[in-house]
Amino acid sequence: MQTTPGERLKVARKHLNLTLRGLAEPLGVAFQSVHNWEKNLSPIPKPVALGIERAHKISSDWLLTGEGDIFVNTNDQFFRQVYAGVGGKEEAGREDAALIPIPITTWRPTANPNLVESWPDGYRQLAFPAGWLKERIGVHQKYLSLLRVEEDSMAPTLSPGDIIMVDNTAPNLEFREGIWVFCLHNAIYIKRLQQLGDAQYRAICDNAQYSPITFERDNAIFFGRVVWLGKTI
Repeated sequence: MQTTPGERLKVARKHLNLTLRGLAEPLGVAFQSVHNWEKNLSPIPKPVALGIERAHKISSDWLLTGEGDIFVNTNDQFFRQVYAGVGGKEEAGREDAALIPIPITTWRPTANPNLVESWPDGYRQLAFPAGWLKERIGVHQKYLSLLRVEEDSMAPTLSPGDIIMVDNTAPNLEFREGIWVFCLHNAIYIKRLQQLGDAQYRAICDNAQYSPITFERDNAIFFGRVVWLGKTI
């Protein structure tokens, strides 16, 4: 069934969890204009479609013609590659192919050693097919975070610029070895963790130039376990 540009705009807006006003404000238009486009009361002008693409990463080609992917990559094809890698095209037409947006967040320690702030990394986010998240990850999206790797201590497994998905429920479950994100001594780490005892851990780097770190559980804040990796190529 062929959809209209207005219907596609509403679908994309809902995927991004945006209100009419939230979609309109970066464009410098009234939310009533978005309402009119979605209701097909007025056409979406091509310059507006391009503005939507810049502000919200919704493909103007898809919006106006229905062809191609919903979201675009505005940097180096990274986001398009990641989307294809989790079955973006293969899952088209399935009921569970609705895209679930997960923001790329930044975590920073605060003056309080027991508190770490997090906030969205600009307007960047990745959208994953709901069926893929359910089958492969098995964790509700509100308990998942995306984080950009900033250093090379886990190379070649993780390289600067890679995006990782973190299961934030993992610290509340029985410990599983793997790559974890944690805060220790007012610094954020992404390391491979081993449990040495009831309350002691060793953090190992895949890059041999970095030495292991041994620490007590009470001295760290565990954010979660890495469950997915999207790499640049």
